[in-house]
Amino acid sequence: MTRTTHRTKAALVEAQYALAVFSDYFGTLPFHHLSITQQTAKNYGQSWPMLVYMPRSYYLDDSFCDVTSYFTTVASHEVAHQW
Repeated sequence: MTRTTHRTKAALVEAQYALAVFSDYFGTLPFHHLSITQQTAKNYGQSWPMLVYMPRSYYLDDSFCDVTSYFTTVASHEVAHQW
């Protein structure tokens, strides 16, 4: 499995857990779908209605992502902005 594939699956799993938890707290997601993609910025994520941008470095540097707490929770943090 390539590093990008591993990190893509990690982001999707993190987002799925976040959707379940935040739906319990805030109610049903107000949109019919949610897309997650990478952006060119390497040091922050961003969230728009129905779209989560993950930082490029999340996909490229496993060692950095595993050590820095922000990058281990960035997907769930950005998903929370959907409410």
